Amino acid sequence: MRYYKILAAPFNDGRMVAAVAPLDAELQDILVKEIDWDTCSLDGKHDIWVEDGSIFNSDVHFARIGQQRNVPLPAIVLGVQGEKCTDATIALEDLLGLVSLEGD
Repeated sequence: MRYYKILAAPFNDGRMVAAVAPLDAELQDILVKEIDWDTCSLDGKHDIWVEDGSIFNSDVHFARIGQQRNVPLPAIVLGVQGEKCTDATIALEDLLGLVSLEGD
């Protein structure tokens, strides 16, 4: 399975930037049942998943992902067909072009 993780990472000059990393793992290993998840649509073919409680972390960073604003990081991008999660089909480069930290 192919998914993406979006997170905030330090750049070499010390500022934080949005980073996207491919995930090659089984869905049940990513979306563990002990965590409550929220989801929103990226583009009708992909969903953005975030940990429900992540907005309460003191060091949380927020990103704009496509048209979605104030998405708490880290976030997971999955493909979607109806109500079924699938591999993400968006190219890494295309997803990178849709992601920025809020406030940048």
